[in-house]
Amino acid sequence: MIVLLLHGLYACILYLFNCQEKALFIVILLTLSTGVAIMTGYDNLLLLLLPINYTWAVKIRLFAHEASLPTLLEPRLLLL
Repeated sequence: MIVLLLHGLYACILYLFNCQEKALFIVILLTLSTGVAIMTGYDNLLLLLLPINYTWAVKIRLFAHEASLPTLLEPRLLLL
């Protein structure tokens, strides 16, 4: 999960160098949302790291899953 967040940070740095590359922005969204979904999903690691209650953890988890859903349903968005 930390590896996904680091890859998201790396893609963000690459996107700052070349803002015309839309695929990098989608990679940022996918890796960060997947990393957050894993942190809130399996071991509730997010609840251990941040002092938030369970309802906010569920809201963050649902948002992370919904953020990655459109690009998973339409992979041709990566080609834009």
